[in-house]
Amino acid sequence: MANKPIIIGLISLVAAFMVWGYQALGKLMEKEGAEASLYLSDFMNTGFLESSAYFSFLTTTPLYLLLVGLGVIFLIIGAIVQK
Repeated sequence: MANKPIIIGLISLVAAFMVWGYQALGKLMEKEGAEASLYLSDFMNTGFLESSAYFSFLTTTPLYLLLVGLGVIFLIIGAIVQK
């Protein structure tokens, strides 16, 4: 049976593919604003992240890449915890 980190990782990967598919569908339909990627700063105030040199890359990375990275990290943690 899968543990919680594996389930969270799979949900994160599914969300990443849904965001990526939404952007691809918007480009296919030639909607205005679809050429821009979704960022974390589009959904929340990221002023506290921009002030830190270590975490400023989070505001400039597309959202689907952040979700894929988070999903892979949780899958690795879940695989280690499961053993």
